Amino acid sequence: MDKLIDKALVAIRETKNIEFKSEFDTTSNQDWCEIIKDIIAMANSGGGVIIFGLDDVGSPTGYDPSPLLAYDGADIINKIDKYTATKFADFDIVEKAKEGHRLAVMVIRNSPIPIVFKKPGTYSIEGNKQKTSFKEGSVYFRHGAISAPGTTNDLEKSFKRELDRVRKSWLQDIGKIVKAPSESQIVVVPKSVQQSAGGAAALVRLTTDPNAPVIGNIDFDQTHPYRQKELIREVKKRIPEDVVFNSYDVTSIWYAHNIGDHPEFMHQPKFGSTQYSPAFVDWIVESLRNNRKFFKEAREKHYKLKH
Repeated sequence: MDKLIDKALVAIRETKNIEFKSEFDTTSNQDWCEIIKDIIAMANSGGGVIIFGLDDVGSPTGYDPSPLLAYDGADIINKIDKYTATKFADFDIVEKAKEGHRLAVMVIRNSPIPIVFKKPGTYSIEGNKQKTSFKEGSVYFRHGAISAPGTTNDLEKSFKRELDRVRKSWLQDIGKIVKAPSESQIVVVPKSVQQSAGGAAALVRLTTDPNAPVIGNIDFDQTHPYRQKELIREVKKRIPEDVVFNSYDVTSIWYAHNIGDHPEFMHQPKFGSTQYSPAFVDWIVESLRNNRKFFKEAREKHYKLKH
């Protein structure tokens, strides 16, 4: 979308995926109905950008976009939902500039399924008359530089666009399988799992499940950088100076709270001393903040366990 924004900023006319608005009143029901129509039409047509503060030929109008830039995105989602019964949130509003003038740019991404208006976009005009921007049950698409009711051809293009996207995704995945070494295994993971950049190790949310598989090589020197000496130093930086914290406290906390069962706090290398994570430092400091007797109680529990 960055390329499309750059293209729109130098464009001298509106197109299927570029729309100019000379101004926009965030308190006007009329303006909201008209802009929602354009947002849905662009989303149904593959996405696009709407630039607020440019006239029909792309020249700055001097419009102050501050109210729109400060507008809560959740409120825009709710306004769209009011007319479509769909929580469409696949858009962003960013600030840009042209010829020294501030602009608000709304970036709209594709909706895989065409969005239908469930309620008419009606607003009042002069003379106590009513005007309708879009009707209930209508599906809008971009026809050139105009947002208009869709046709059979528009629906066909929308379904084909989504089919092409799915097909491309499948082919990419099949390509990965074909190129994988013969001894590789196929593992299905949730969509929320992110791949590390460039195939290198990445910081991940750790689990205490000992049976959970490890995906990728974790660099414990990055995730658990502290030996006991460094751990004590980091904790002492963040606790009151009159509070004693030494190696015996580390040992007491270890046994009193079964730290060995928390890989997010510690790592025991095959050769070398135990390594600790910044999360362990945070947990110790927070525990002391919530309970001033935390160290004392850990020592007492450790003593009882030993005897």
